[in-house]
Amino acid sequence: GEDEEEEEEEKQNKQNQKQKNQNKENDFENDLSLHVNGNNNHSDEFDSFKEKSKNDSNLNEQEKPKSLIFSRKVQKELILESLSVVHSACEVAHMRSAQLLTVYGQISIKFSSVTDFSQMIDLCTNFVNDSQSISRANFQTSPLKSTLTQQAQDFVRTQHNKNSETLRMLLEGESWKQTPPPHEFRDMLSSLFLVDTTTPSVREKEENEIHTTPNQETSSIDQESSVKKFYVNGKAYCVVASTLMLLKMLCDYATLAQRLPAASTVALDSVIHVLKLFNSRTCQLILGAGAMNVAGLKSITAKHLALASQSVGLVLEILPFVRETILRSLPKQNKALISVIDGVTEDFTAHQCEIFTKIVSMMGDRATFHCKSVKTQNWNSPNMAIPSPNMATLTKDTTVLANLVKKILPQSQVETLFGRVFVKFDQTIIENFKSIESIEAEGKKKIYEDLTLFIAQIRSLFPPVEDVESRPLHRLEKWVIDFQSQPVLPKSSELNHSLQPS
Repeated sequence: GEDEEEEEEEKQNKQNQKQKNQNKENDFENDLSLHVNGNNNHSDEFDSFKEKSKNDSNLNEQEKPKSLIFSRKVQKELILESLSVVHSACEVAHMRSAQLLTVYGQISIKFSSVTDFSQMIDLCTNFVNDSQSISRANFQTSPLKSTLTQQAQDFVRTQHNKNSETLRMLLEGESWKQTPPPHEFRDMLSSLFLVDTTTPSVREKEENEIHTTPNQETSSIDQESSVKKFYVNGKAYCVVASTLMLLKMLCDYATLAQRLPAASTVALDSVIHVLKLFNSRTCQLILGAGAMNVAGLKSITAKHLALASQSVGLVLEILPFVRETILRSLPKQNKALISVIDGVTEDFTAHQCEIFTKIVSMMGDRATFHCKSVKTQNWNSPNMAIPSPNMATLTKDTTVLANLVKKILPQSQVETLFGRVFVKFDQTIIENFKSIESIEAEGKKKIYEDLTLFIAQIRSLFPPVEDVESRPLHRLEKWVIDFQSQPVLPKSSELNHSLQPS
């Protein structure tokens, strides 16, 4: 009996609830109809709204998993609230970190090394990225990011001011002696620009370990000479201390551009400035002989010129790698600025050409000095020694220069350089020997022997060449042969007319 009463009571409650809902709906429709009756044009909207209300009423009568709906709603609200809390915490952490960096930034900018500062930048950047991942928010306008960008730019500028002063002092005190490159410089270039900096001795040793047995002897290599040179992709360079410091600066700027792209434009400006400083100051010190005043050099020799050429050449070898590294880090709108490096490259190339021209001019002056007195010598005397003092001294100077540049310059540059020197020799020697007057048969024979010996001694300094036109002093050789075949002329005017070179 109690169960039946409970069922009857529950049924009665449902009917009462249904009646209440129906009454609310009727009241709502009555109120709405009063509003709609004032405007007959809205009857369609009223019918649509009435139909929607009935559907909602029927939907309420259906059984729904209310607990599931409640749990999902609460879960979503909790997630959103948690993300909001994490986001706020990250913002506070960014702001506090930015304030801390601002306070201690000037100290770190002035006294930190590139490695230490780069590590600090990496840590802060990773923190920004991780917090962005956790909070699912974008911190592009984070105060910490803005502070990092500003401090990185200030750090590059501060380092550049130090580097400029250091490079200037090194150049002015440069003794222009070959400096062996430290191993850390080789490793730095190799890791940053992915270039091969191994010496031939190391490379050949590795190859021999692969292709030979322990009992086989490897070919001998001048290891001391290899260690003193800087090798980049198989090319050898003899450089001075200031050049090595410039390479380190270029690597530091490229590293900073990689670590913080926002400071890459400032790094590019710094690279261009130190390159121009090195190029212009080296030109003033060597080609302009300024090193004689500031560094105490007694004179600017061919060795100094050759070392300057190699230093410029090494920078030219590294510049494409520096350019590509910084270009990858530049913002899209600033990538056109990289073309300035191309102009600097042209300046370095022109500088190297001027150095070679200076060496050629020096040897041309030596030839002029030694040959200007040949017409005053008594070639007809039986006591005239062969080789003559003039040609013997010129042979000695040329031999010293050849042996010197062979140790410093690559073979291709040696051949090009002496090709220009020999053109000068041809012109100067022929011009001076044509001016000799009153040549008798004995004098003619001695001139032939003297110049033939000179040509042979000079050619012995270089590998033999099959092409006659490419041999050293081939124009002088042709003139000597023509001179020997000509009859003896008593007058200088007749001699000059008959001995015109073809």
